[in-house]
Amino acid sequence: MNQIISLTSDWGESSHYIAMFKALILSKAPHARIVDISHNVSTFNLEIGAYILSSTYHFFPEKSVHVFNVDSYNNDQSSRYSMARRNNTVDSLPFVDYLAVKYKNHYFLALNNGFFSLLCDDFNHIEEVVKLPKCDDYNHIKTFDAIPFLLQAAVDLSENVSISKIGTPYPIENIETIKIKTPLVKYTEEKGDVIVFHIKHIDSYGNIITNLHKDVFEKVAKDRKKIRLYIHELGDEMKFQIVDSYSDVAKYTSPIVFFNIAGYMEISFKFSKLANYLAIDMFDIYEQKITLYFEENKKNIKS
Repeated sequence: MNQIISLTSDWGESSHYIAMFKALILSKAPHARIVDISHNVSTFNLEIGAYILSSTYHFFPEKSVHVFNVDSYNNDQSSRYSMARRNNTVDSLPFVDYLAVKYKNHYFLALNNGFFSLLCDDFNHIEEVVKLPKCDDYNHIKTFDAIPFLLQAAVDLSENVSISKIGTPYPIENIETIKIKTPLVKYTEEKGDVIVFHIKHIDSYGNIITNLHKDVFEKVAKDRKKIRLYIHELGDEMKFQIVDSYSDVAKYTSPIVFFNIAGYMEISFKFSKLANYLAIDMFDIYEQKITLYFEENKKNIKS
């Protein structure tokens, strides 16, 4: 039986790219099993795309093939690209390579633009990496690199072709890494235990997903459940109740905090869009800093 091929992209649900990619897969492998994870990743938003895929891939059977296509370069990569173009050395840049990576017994196909550093919590769990060649069958396609570089590889892996046969060995140290914001834990005499973290994503329900993982929180919380959150950009301070699920809350608009299935802190109203209520701008979410402190320390933290 063919392995599952999942697709995650910023193509948009109304785009013809989705149908084109699937049609070409099926023309190569009529029995392919294709699953859409999401095509509504914010355009060029590598971090949100990586979060969506990293939160879902482990629910798929092992050896599933995950195609990820969000083409995005950060400022440093863009500068390096511009210089390489002037020197005619673009092909030597690692972040223009398309890779197949075997990680935790799943296969991931993507551009080497930093995605793998967001997906993999530990490169030591990477089992194999190969650089993917451009498939000559699609040389006529000039503006959709996901097809000539990723499609044939996805088909081959889904048909249980060894990863070593679909590309050339690639050094793990050449995988691009990008810096991401991580929570800051500190203790002060005035404020006690404090965690400063950031918004990671806002879902379609207006829930605010942060980069604060449950493991980090529990080390600091030590069973304390009553917290206050201060969203710096908005100047709003709110009291939150930590719950296990929505069913633990009676009021529809009670502000709650819980840790989602991926382990990250999620801030929400029950049956209401908290992000809309707080007027958080989707295009500026990564600049939104949140400070958490515990009810045992009720001094003002705005300073």
